[in-house]
Amino acid sequence: MAIAKEVKDEAFKDALEKYQKLTPSERQVPFIDWSKEHGTEYTKAWEAEDALEKQYESLQEDALDDVSRALATMKSADSRFDYKYQ
Repeated sequence: MAIAKEVKDEAFKDALEKYQKLTPSERQVPFIDWSKEHGTEYTKAWEAEDALEKQYESLQEDALDDVSRALATMKSADSRFDYKYQ
């Protein structure tokens, strides 16, 4: 993800430089709207980073499911021990 962020940041700098070189009348459109149409490298890099972040979050959720199941099993075992030795 760090590499994707670096690529996105570099593409952002390039797109911003191009935008700033426009004449004031050409800059009537906000940068974000202009970049969607003209800063395609930045848009692609942003989408790639966003996709990686979503994939990472999904992997974390999957891992947390396993952890939750393991904790539930441990709590169940604890309950059985408590009941058995009361």
